[in-house]
Amino acid sequence: MRRWLGLWLLSAASAASAVEGPVAVMSFKNLNADPSLEWMRVGVAETLVSDLKKRSSLRVVERDQVDKALSEVMLQGKQGGDESTAAKVGKLVGAKTIVLGAFQKAGNQLRITARFITAETGEVVDTAKTTGPVSDVFLLQDEIVARLMGEKWVKPSGAKAGARRASPKRLKAYQFYAMSLNTASDADRVGYLNQAIEEDPEFSYALEELDALKKRMEGYRKNAVQSGDQEEVRLRQAFEATDQTAQQRMINSNALMVHYLTRQQHTQLKALCKEVLAKPEYADQHEQFLFRLFESERTTAETDAAFHHGEEFLKRFPRSPFFSVVDSLVRDMIRNREDQPRNEAKYAERLKQIEEERAHDAAEKDVKPEIAKRRQRGHDLERCTEALSLQLPQQAIKECDAFAKKWAGDTSDATFAFQVPVALLSEARAYSMLGKNAKARELGNRIIKDYPDQAREWRIEEIVTRAWAGE
Repeated sequence: MRRWLGLWLLSAASAASAVEGPVAVMSFKNLNADPSLEWMRVGVAETLVSDLKKRSSLRVVERDQVDKALSEVMLQGKQGGDESTAAKVGKLVGAKTIVLGAFQKAGNQLRITARFITAETGEVVDTAKTTGPVSDVFLLQDEIVARLMGEKWVKPSGAKAGARRASPKRLKAYQFYAMSLNTASDADRVGYLNQAIEEDPEFSYALEELDALKKRMEGYRKNAVQSGDQEEVRLRQAFEATDQTAQQRMINSNALMVHYLTRQQHTQLKALCKEVLAKPEYADQHEQFLFRLFESERTTAETDAAFHHGEEFLKRFPRSPFFSVVDSLVRDMIRNREDQPRNEAKYAERLKQIEEERAHDAAEKDVKPEIAKRRQRGHDLERCTEALSLQLPQQAIKECDAFAKKWAGDTSDATFAFQVPVALLSEARAYSMLGKNAKARELGNRIIKDYPDQAREWRIEEIVTRAWAGE
């Protein structure tokens, strides 16, 4: 009782002090029982958490820990009243203060209430109530945060108030942001966050959450890579063991091959295949490993080597179940070899036409400078895209790289915005055709960083992750 009275007196004083941390914020109640407002339950709680982290030294418990603790309390059947349940959750997550809140909408007015509960006793140590237009939702939350921090609330005015006021687009972005918090799927979460940013490119909560999500996903990827590296060491040691039976050799070599295949590590896969093919004791597996070597060389566009090993496979294993596949692919390679000179001739002719068009445009008089530049960029981009369409990756890489270097810094015309990322994507695809996925991945990540709108539209992150995952 003495402790409670002391806290109450401090909160009531004009120079109030902050509540005792760590602080846990639970989802807010929807007093309207209106399904269309249900997204605000988590939205209000999470934006309060975000603001608290930025503005105070109070340690704040992460929302997923609070949700997990609440689920545990519910499963144990220990829940009582709101304050009792909050106290149990607070103890599980190590919080000293728990924020219980509710919101209610009437017309265009929004009321937010919050109770600050001490986890030790389950008693209410302070309350805060605030009402205002729905467009002032973030200002209303600021008032709750100020109370938690023990500050005297003075509503801002002018530009400061305007920066926190929510336009219809910002409210829609807020809804998408809150929906992202209610899904367990990272892919869906990214989708909702991108929708929020499309509605309001300056909506900081969504921008910060998307950045944090990407960092978490990158951490998962690094852990997977490290885990994969450890697995490779283990598989390699098993493969190189000297005291193996024939069955063990087959099992260990196949396991290492599958490891490289699933990670698209073609350099390591080709080296393994050549190693197995050079050892007479692996003769029973030469058929499979020669086929994998041929496939990998085709994937990395080592045409001469693939053609050589394809022919060798057809000679050595005419009864193989892979024979018809290899035979068909070798025939395709022969046709492609025949087509390449024709494609190169077509490309040379098209380059000639492009330069004639460029000369004609340059000779025109009274053409506005911006029109002339637009035409010049168009001609330069065609040199890149035509090479890719004719399956000439080396030429495409050269021309697309030249275009990106020449025009990347030019922001004089909004109509140019998509052209540099088009060139970078074409160059990345050309590298992928040559089996150089590391370079393709590098260009894909550059598009994601420098041209986020195009990256979202073209689903570049998915391509980088799946199509250009390894080399």
